[in-house]
Amino acid sequence: MRMANEKIRDEKTETTRHIASLKYLFGFILRYKWKYLAGFCFTIISASLSSITPYLIKRGIDALEHGGTKSFITYIALAVATFGLLRSITLFLGRNIIVGTGRLVEKEIREDIYRNIMKTKTEFFDKEGTGKISSRIINDVENIRMMLGFGGMIISHILFILVFSLIAEFLINMKLMLIASTPLLGIILIVVIFEKKLFERSERVQDTLSQIQDFTQERLSLIKLIKNFVLEKRTEREFVRLSKMYKKDNISLAKTYGLFEALISILSLISLLTVVVAGSKMLINGEISKGVLAGFIAYQLSLIWPAMAIGYLIVIGERGIACTSRIIWLINQKKEKIWNNGKKQNDTDKDKKEETQYIKQYIKYEYDGNGTENENEKTPAIKVIGLSYGILKNINLDIPPGTKIGIVGKTGSGKTTLLNLLMKIYEPPDNTIFLDGVDINLIDERFFRKIVAGTLQENFFFSDKIIENLLMDDFSETRFLSDADHSKLNINVDFKRKINNPNSKTLISAMLDVAEFNPSEFPKGIYEVLGEKGTKLSGGQKERLALARALIKNPKILILDDPFANVDVETETSIMKKLLTLAEERKMTIIMATQRGKILKMFDRVIILDGGEIKGDGKPEEMIRRSEFLRKVCDLVY
Repeated sequence: MRMANEKIRDEKTETTRHIASLKYLFGFILRYKWKYLAGFCFTIISASLSSITPYLIKRGIDALEHGGTKSFITYIALAVATFGLLRSITLFLGRNIIVGTGRLVEKEIREDIYRNIMKTKTEFFDKEGTGKISSRIINDVENIRMMLGFGGMIISHILFILVFSLIAEFLINMKLMLIASTPLLGIILIVVIFEKKLFERSERVQDTLSQIQDFTQERLSLIKLIKNFVLEKRTEREFVRLSKMYKKDNISLAKTYGLFEALISILSLISLLTVVVAGSKMLINGEISKGVLAGFIAYQLSLIWPAMAIGYLIVIGERGIACTSRIIWLINQKKEKIWNNGKKQNDTDKDKKEETQYIKQYIKYEYDGNGTENENEKTPAIKVIGLSYGILKNINLDIPPGTKIGIVGKTGSGKTTLLNLLMKIYEPPDNTIFLDGVDINLIDERFFRKIVAGTLQENFFFSDKIIENLLMDDFSETRFLSDADHSKLNINVDFKRKINNPNSKTLISAMLDVAEFNPSEFPKGIYEVLGEKGTKLSGGQKERLALARALIKNPKILILDDPFANVDVETETSIMKKLLTLAEERKMTIIMATQRGKILKMFDRVIILDGGEIKGDGKPEEMIRRSEFLRKVCDLVY
């Protein structure tokens, strides 16, 4: 009984998934309904012409049998040739339009996936491999395109061929039509039996393919580690195991599809054989003419391809529905609270009013002599109340504007988690982190990113030029520099003069100078392509370039997660002095996690984290004197 209930529940779940998939796809189809309609019109015309040809054959044979004139026979032959040509032209146009529209839908679906992924919470990407996500964006969408493009063309063509041919057969001889249609009813039964099996096997193939792609992408990104630890054989064995699994699943699908297609082909041929046998007997008995039998055989021959195409259509349809279910799962992951055209999802009028007042109070626009929009913002105070998230337990902080805070603690004490929450890389619980009394979850995402910037422990760089990795998408390269003047960047110009100069070129140069990143070390300077994930950069260069990238945004709050782990102490001290000078100039708040004892005295406050709890918070000298833990962690002796 329990197993029966579980089976019923699984069937309901599968039906629900099918309905959800069709509903999702139908939304895209409606956007291109006129293109699909035009394609269907051409395929209908093609199917109509196909249905007329057997009738013309019937008329021609009847004319030959009853002594028809030569001109009439010629007319029939020309008509068959003309209709054949028109059928080919209209079929080509219909196929071109429908398959092309499938490409457009494919583009729309990819864009929809990308938009949703950009809004998905960071926690999702911590659990799911990029290979699986890539597989869904590439392979799954490709299968959906096949279903909506080529599959749409097939169903529109064979549907009307079936309808027109059966109607024509009925008009020619109803008795023979009923005899010929009996084996075709078996095709419906076979489709019902095999439909679920094909869906399950198609979904299993796509899941295995995702595993292979995820495994391959991850291992290729770690190829240096694999070689360093001599893991080639182990990696190869795992890849072979996944490949065998993929092979097994594909063979299972191929066997099921092969049996399905064979049964349909056999029934189609039995139907043709039935027409020949029954029709010959009726011809001998004088019930029908030779022309009727010839026309009927022609109609049955035209039905064989649609019957066989049903098998292919079912396969790509089931695979497309399975892939759509996987796409829907991906886009339905929990989203960050993103604003859309000034209105956040699930927000209230109170939330909207509170956020709008916040922006009006802390940002206003002025214009320089060139008509460029300049933003003047007040540095907000930060308040953390009862924050518990992951390892963090009841964190309470009060950080006035312009404060420089150092956070220290053992590995795994929660430093990175706290900084990620302050940067909204992870969405904190409501009413735990505030900027000037406003919950950061209620603040416009774009505005929040304007005033808060930072660096991570692992900084990512695109396989692009240094200048593009510096500016990202906030600016355009041509707005600042041309290929001819990148060499004019002088990173040794007086620091204070550069940061106060409104000229954009010197702004970039100034921030590079603060981070002590020298583009002239590269052959093409600031136009050097960094390679995938910044492979041309050393660990220290990555950290310094990431710092310059954050500073160019001109943030009011700068959050740095162990930004000098790969930088020597002397360079670190020099960068810190420049950074603190810049912070004073900009009235910028700095929150930095560090394990370097030498720079701790430069901060206004030092916070000690241990086991996700704050164990100390005060001035550096006081904390070093009072905390044995701090002296051990930072290797200091007061």
